Amino acid sequence: MDEKKLLNCVRDLVSIPSYQDTGEIREYICSYIKNLGFLPVVDKIGNIKVEIGSERAFLLNAHVDTVPPKGWEDAFQPIINHKKLYGLGASDDKAGVACLLELLRSIREEKIKGSFVFLFSVNEEAHPLEKNGAFYSLPHLNVHHALVLEPRTRENGEILLGVGCRGIYRSHIIIKGKRHHSGTPSPKDNALYLALDFVNKLREQELPSVTLSLNGKIFSLHADATITQIKAEEGMNVAPGLCHLDLDYRCIPKESKNSIEKWLHSLLKEAKLKDKVFFSNSWFYPAYFCSDKKFIEACLHIAKEENIILLPSFSSGRNDSTVFGNYGNIPSLVLGPGTMGQAHKRGEYLYLPGFFRSCNFIEVLIRELPRFFN
Repeated sequence: MDEKKLLNCVRDLVSIPSYQDTGEIREYICSYIKNLGFLPVVDKIGNIKVEIGSERAFLLNAHVDTVPPKGWEDAFQPIINHKKLYGLGASDDKAGVACLLELLRSIREEKIKGSFVFLFSVNEEAHPLEKNGAFYSLPHLNVHHALVLEPRTRENGEILLGVGCRGIYRSHIIIKGKRHHSGTPSPKDNALYLALDFVNKLREQELPSVTLSLNGKIFSLHADATITQIKAEEGMNVAPGLCHLDLDYRCIPKESKNSIEKWLHSLLKEAKLKDKVFFSNSWFYPAYFCSDKKFIEACLHIAKEENIILLPSFSSGRNDSTVFGNYGNIPSLVLGPGTMGQAHKRGEYLYLPGFFRSCNFIEVLIRELPRFFN
């Protein structure tokens, strides 16, 4: 793949804000696709799809949205320094978007043949399932396997093949006490103290774990529960009657929304808080583990032929392989040119040598995979 074209494309993409409104970046992507001679189709929520070929297709996906800049003033001014391109979304996931766009060029130039669906999806970052772009697209996909281009490239040259990911359960928790003046304290009614009791109880828990095996590699997975925000503001001299917390629970395969909430309620009962705690705005994505060994072994075989170090891995965070795999029954793997460890960071960067190397490998992979499915 042409490194100059890849660099210019990802630099253009980084310069376009896409953390709230994805309209401007959608226009850029659609224009790019049309200039390559393909027809982009935009659905009601803003996903962009390109269908190539008449047979059941192979799906290639990257998301166009990012997290907010959160005070990063130069977030949309891409700067290259020491082989790194700095900018919001550079690795997560505009590197993936740029790779897909240039893969379309490879198809146009007949370097790659076959039936494909390219999906540039919206609402991947921190959205409930019902608003997720990949989930919305499922009824309109006729595909047999999927590759999700999330950051899976290390600066040391290693490329990781994501065979699964943990799921996520998020909930806003309201703990109800009794508001009173701090001059007449009543610790048993202080909502903040009650919240601390809950947090301490949460930290004592031994959370579920599981061991999975793939091609001789053992994955030891465990769930994590984290309180990410806490708020109880009623004045300097007032003990709060309400305390608000946000819970982020990272689940492992076979855990469900019901099983997590059942565990939470039993925890509240133990802490004698059951009637004082309320949950709202809860949402859930299940964990995912790809069971298609043929698909995985094909990717590893092609990597070996190309002298690429490709390491099966299990992602600690969530990605849209769980949507395609769990809700679409589409065997899905994750392999992307973005730099690992950079997602959602102020000062996010894309390590360019790894980006170019991964893009070239993905091109080879997409070209060679059909021989394993025919």
